[in-house]
Amino acid sequence: MASAIHLHTTCSLKKLVDDGVKSVPPKYVFPSRLSVDKSSTATPRTLASPPVIDLAPLNTPERSHAISQIGDACRDYGFFQVVNHGISLELIKRLLAAADKFFALPAEDRIPYLIDDPRDKRSHSVNWKETVAFRSNTSAPAFCMEPAWQYKAEVQKLGETLYRAIVESLGATTDEGTVKQHVASCNMMMHYYPPCPDPSLTFGLSEHTDAGFITILLQDQVGGLEILKDGQWIPCNPVPEALTINIADQMEILSNGRYASILHRVVTNGAKPRLSVPCFLGPSMEAVTSPLADIIDENNPARFRGVVYSDYLQHYMKVRFDDTATNGLDFARL
Repeated sequence: MASAIHLHTTCSLKKLVDDGVKSVPPKYVFPSRLSVDKSSTATPRTLASPPVIDLAPLNTPERSHAISQIGDACRDYGFFQVVNHGISLELIKRLLAAADKFFALPAEDRIPYLIDDPRDKRSHSVNWKETVAFRSNTSAPAFCMEPAWQYKAEVQKLGETLYRAIVESLGATTDEGTVKQHVASCNMMMHYYPPCPDPSLTFGLSEHTDAGFITILLQDQVGGLEILKDGQWIPCNPVPEALTINIADQMEILSNGRYASILHRVVTNGAKPRLSVPCFLGPSMEAVTSPLADIIDENNPARFRGVVYSDYLQHYMKVRFDDTATNGLDFARL
């Protein structure tokens, strides 16, 4: 069973909200939010949300068109949403229903499964959320585990499909051994973001990049995910039946910087709770990530050195929760 969230052993964040908390407790206040320029968040009229891509053509003679769309999205946004992704909508509904049931449990039944927010020990501010991490068969109640394991297995398959497509969009080739090594792990979590009495003071999830290759996100229709593009935060508005995909740090290395791992965050709202299920797809700990040989030449020299993932992850965890740093890629830059 997972350890309880630090400082929440008797009262979870959700319970604080359910009990009618009127202000944001100091632990959740981000100093950067106190001086944030509200105009820095773009509206849909300013910059468009990331594109929605139909994956069905990947298995047809129209594959090249879908590959081109994926490449454009990776280059221009680092984020995109996918439909016809092959994961059963019935399974997704069961997973979300299980998540709703879990977060409706009494606090005393829910707290033992919640994991620590890593920021609690390494930073000054804690994210406005509760989290379950599916690390073992006892990570959550049985009614959650069955749909969670099924969904995780399907996401792993989708991750391999996307990895192949992204490499192909770079004009490179790969082999099944490399695919299996680079999409070897799938770390799945379930985030619950309660309504916030003052969203201007905190984050559901502060700005960051992801460490692995690809993140596949299932989100409800509430919204709150934002990405940094051209110096502005733009919303990644939920699309019914779609999954949200983002490029992570290892893919930026693999693509030699052609596809950037983009800063993103989750903002809170005062009206509705938000639920999301991210799956972080990454390499085996001993795997080495380096720029694809097919895209390196004298005119396009390597911008990153090869890094062992365990070494990269150790560095990433040091800087990820430092309020003065948000990106671990400097560890690999030449």
